[in-house]
Amino acid sequence: MAEITVNGLRFELFKRTNTARVKNIAQGFKNQSTFDIPETVTSEGIKFRVTEIGEKAFSHCYISSITIPNSVTSIGNEAFYFSHMSSIAIPNSVTSIGVEAFVGTDLRSIL
Repeated sequence: MAEITVNGLRFELFKRTNTARVKNIAQGFKNQSTFDIPETVTSEGIKFRVTEIGEKAFSHCYISSITIPNSVTSIGNEAFYFSHMSSIAIPNSVTSIGVEAFVGTDLRSIL
């Protein structure tokens, strides 16, 4: 399984399905508080559609803002575990949210 880093986010690439999963925040970007997850990432000239936010991808981070594209269909277990964010917009495309995905957040608004 291949991995790439784009705008401070590490992605796992699945070549068989041309999809990608947000794995975690890349080293050196832990203090960044705003993230825009792209709808697609490109590696070696191949586009991969970002369909998942992986398990513990943003755990123990201070996130003030995150943009989740409509391509995402799944949010993994503990994806935002203790991320301290106060609001999030989850697109209608998300059909699966894992166990304890938002435990320890300061969520006051879910759109």
